[in-house]
Amino acid sequence: SLLTLLSMLKIWSYGFWSPPRGNHVSHPEHRPQTAGGIAAVAVLVALALSMGFGAQQYMNICTAAAKTLVDPSEYIAAVLGREHVPTLDQSKNIANTAATNGAIRRVAHGDAKQERTP
Repeated sequence: SLLTLLSMLKIWSYGFWSPPRGNHVSHPEHRPQTAGGIAAVAVLVALALSMGFGAQQYMNICTAAAKTLVDPSEYIAAVLGREHVPTLDQSKNIANTAATNGAIRRVAHGDAKQERTP
């Protein structure tokens, strides 16, 4: 990390504190278009301000997305139909099976943590 800092300081000093070298610095071949850049910056500033002043709306969207991740039954119903939505008992069995399979895989690959008994 110290070497990275020193490298960046060297780049900074050459890029910003050295005198300009070459004709391309003082007499560029073409002028860059600034209208697109200004518009992009304005959109990003507006987005940042809306996130600051309208944080509750963004929080509501994030909460709804989190609920969908935790309980995907509405998504499953919309995609596959209501008959494919697992019941609570089926969900517990699926979770237990997944946990058991994960434990078996960890043991098979030697990744399981050994429990110590005092």
